[in-house]
Amino acid sequence: MTENQNEIIARLKAEFEKMNNVTTNGGGKLFNKSVFDENKNLANKMRAEIELSNKTIVAEIDEMIKRDVSTLNEELFEMGLCAVRKDNNITITSIREFQYGHKSMTRFSYRTSIDNYVHLSDGTLTKKVNGFIGITMYLDSDNNENKFQSLVELASNPNFQKQLQDLYYNVNN
Repeated sequence: MTENQNEIIARLKAEFEKMNNVTTNGGGKLFNKSVFDENKNLANKMRAEIELSNKTIVAEIDEMIKRDVSTLNEELFEMGLCAVRKDNNITITSIREFQYGHKSMTRFSYRTSIDNYVHLSDGTLTKKVNGFIGITMYLDSDNNENKFQSLVELASNPNFQKQLQDLYYNVNN
């Protein structure tokens, strides 16, 4: 081969070696690892922010439920009734039946919106709690769900008051 041909082959070989050479700085010809790492770091940061937000919202709802159980019991104990919490549900029953198992009761639930998923930059999904959406209770014989924004709103509902009155009469007869 001529010297010129050897030079051309040497340059071609050097170019192929550059293309096939894995770089340590993350920036290659085919893939840029630093972009992948940046996407993963952004996703981890966003996931941590969402988890913190979720914990904050859940803690606020937890405090609301504790406060509402306490408020209810201030008035219910005088009637021989009590409010008992299980998860995000409150059951009102007689103190006597609470000790031996619930028979007559009124139940309602505190609901959050958690059906949203956030797409993160690394291609994964994470659940996001959007917040408190209301207190739900079945107040009629047709099992229609009713939503209330607060315990005060629920307690002022005539159907709820009727259920509570019936429970009180049932317990105290």
